[in-house]
Amino acid sequence: MQLEAKKKNYSEISTVFQTRKDLISERFASKIEVFQDSIEVAFYLYDNLQSKFNERYENTGKKVTGPKSLIPFLFVRNIHYLIAANELVLLGLINPSNLNLRAVFENITMMYLLNLTTEEAELYYKKEMKTLTKYDERDLNGKYRWFSQSKVGDILYTKEKKAQIQKYYSVASYPAHPTIKGTILDIETNYDAIIDTLNVSLAFSAANLIAFHESYFEIFEKKEIDEIENSLDKISKELDNQIPDIIPNNPNVVDKLKINLQHMLIKD
Repeated sequence: MQLEAKKKNYSEISTVFQTRKDLISERFASKIEVFQDSIEVAFYLYDNLQSKFNERYENTGKKVTGPKSLIPFLFVRNIHYLIAANELVLLGLINPSNLNLRAVFENITMMYLLNLTTEEAELYYKKEMKTLTKYDERDLNGKYRWFSQSKVGDILYTKEKKAQIQKYYSVASYPAHPTIKGTILDIETNYDAIIDTLNVSLAFSAANLIAFHESYFEIFEKKEIDEIENSLDKISKELDNQIPDIIPNNPNVVDKLKINLQHMLIKD
């Protein structure tokens, strides 16, 4: 005789995931606390930057325009993606969490492109503002391949560093497109996969802060820089005193970099 499964109502399903979240949150309380601190710092930086821009507009009547004006939007989008990724992994949902983390990585490299390049940044800005000419569209489609992650990597990194960057990107990309067998990670609670994803969330949150700091190095004051460095120090300790290095090294852009955090970045 075949037993018929009982249909669960949504509150029962939600209770199962809430139980997962309670167990995972208790087990990885330290990592979660450090992650939440980094999000608090990120919103603090974003809000302060917007306040500075508003004050500038009130005093001069000038709005922030051009490629760099897109960076705060990418930064705050990353904050949202990081929060979503963290909430999903606390529910034990590894694959959808990594979908968000992959987008975070892509936005970080685009922040560097907008900050450190000229021709490429201007073309991306025109694309976002929908002001492309037919010649721009030709370059975007051909020369720049619509700023695919691979092409952005060519612009920002040399061969050895590009391989390293691709490795970091793959950490989020592969779990985001799992095999059928890989979906078991979301059906069952897999603590190894959970801790890996929590570590990636921390690493990418740190990289997001670093890219934003680099973009507005001249604007941030000491109190804001102190918040960044304190958050990075906490993350570094959670990651065995090393943070993945996503900072560009292509000779065409490296001279424009302003901050140096090599003491806490992974050396490959």
